[in-house]
Amino acid sequence: RVEAGFAEAAGPDFTPALAKGIVVSGSEDDVARQVRALPSFGVGEIIADPVLLANDRAAKDRTIELLGALAREG
Repeated sequence: RVEAGFAEAAGPDFTPALAKGIVVSGSEDDVARQVRALPSFGVGEIIADPVLLANDRAAKDRTIELLGALAREG
């Protein structure tokens, strides 16, 4: 959103800067670190939907398990 400091949000394109601002990605450790940091930015709730680049059900299951564990932490 423009109000969040993303001027390009006023345009029609989904830019790399927008993706970096809203997408959590990486290894399990990377994702856990990024999710744990969200409250420091004022985030009180998140909606998560794992997006996989390959049809890998096991990876999706691991991601859901990780997100569940992180939710139980906080």
